[in-house]
Amino acid sequence: MTNPLSQAVALLEEGKDREAEALLLAPQEGPLEAERLALLGFVEARKGNLRSYRALALEAARRAQTPLTLYHLGLALPPRAGALALARGGLLRLLFLRAGVNMLFILVRTTFLFAVLLLVTGVQLQPNPWWALCLPPLLLAGLGLALFLGGLTLIFRQVGNAVSFLQFLLIPYFLSLANWQPYMAYLPIAPAAQAANLALTRKTLDQGLLLLGLVQGVLLFLLGFFLLLWMYTLVRRRGIFGRF
Repeated sequence: MTNPLSQAVALLEEGKDREAEALLLAPQEGPLEAERLALLGFVEARKGNLRSYRALALEAARRAQTPLTLYHLGLALPPRAGALALARGGLLRLLFLRAGVNMLFILVRTTFLFAVLLLVTGVQLQPNPWWALCLPPLLLAGLGLALFLGGLTLIFRQVGNAVSFLQFLLIPYFLSLANWQPYMAYLPIAPAAQAANLALTRKTLDQGLLLLGLVQGVLLFLLGFFLLLWMYTLVRRRGIFGRF
């Protein structure tokens, strides 16, 4: 007799979610129950119901010896079928929409905090016409730092709890850059931040600091990217990706 879970996976590959869900309603014994719950979570994710997906995935991970996630189910599908399944269910569109809303919220929050800082410090903006050239080095360096922390979080679960504390420590670090000294040019993100400061408040575009910040930003981005790639490969081999 064919395993109903195998039949459900085959139906999911064909995009027949309702038929697959009907097969998954009957409880299973032992490890098969964890697989059933994970497959139900996969169905809910394709519906766009991420809250139910998370609940089912956590319960499946609790019951299974190896935690199961939507990622693992995607690996179990044939090549490209996982991505096609997500796209067919509209989940990719939902994820991009959520990412766009989050980015908009971050932009509004950052603009508000920037305005408050200007008001509190009494600094008046006198931007250089080419001030936007300072943004790429800052973005590269910031993204590199984010990728670095993300890579560490993949392998060390508790790092996630320390990220907020690290961000708090960065506040006095960046405030100290206001009293600029030549040696600070070699500190992380410092040259790009100082170049942006001069371009926005003194109409000065320091090409030396800008070039140094760009080189440093590229190096930080590559460091963070390859660390994340290495950690990603490592956790896949160990089968612990489902913990996160």
